[in-house]
Amino acid sequence: MPVSIEKLRCGECGERKMELTNVKGQSFCYKSYSSVKLIVDCYIPQCKKCGNHCFRGWSQDCKRVDSAIEQSLELGTDTTNF
Repeated sequence: MPVSIEKLRCGECGERKMELTNVKGQSFCYKSYSSVKLIVDCYIPQCKKCGNHCFRGWSQDCKRVDSAIEQSLELGTDTTNF
C-alpha cells in the first residue's frame, strides 16, 4: 500500500512536514555515474524543515527518480563517472 505524504516522517530531523518538490537541476548518483544532473521535472517528497529527500519506496519515488535520470541521460545531461 502506498504511503501518503502526510504520514511520512523525515529520517534526518523527525518532522512530518513534507511537500512534493521538483528536483529538476539537482544531481543524483546512478549506476556507474557518481553524479547525474536532472534536466527533466521530477517531484519527490522533501522535508520543509531540513530539506532532506524522503523516498516512499521503490514503487513510487525511486522509480520516478530512476525514470527522470534515464530521460536526462538520453537528453545529454551533465554526468560524472566514478
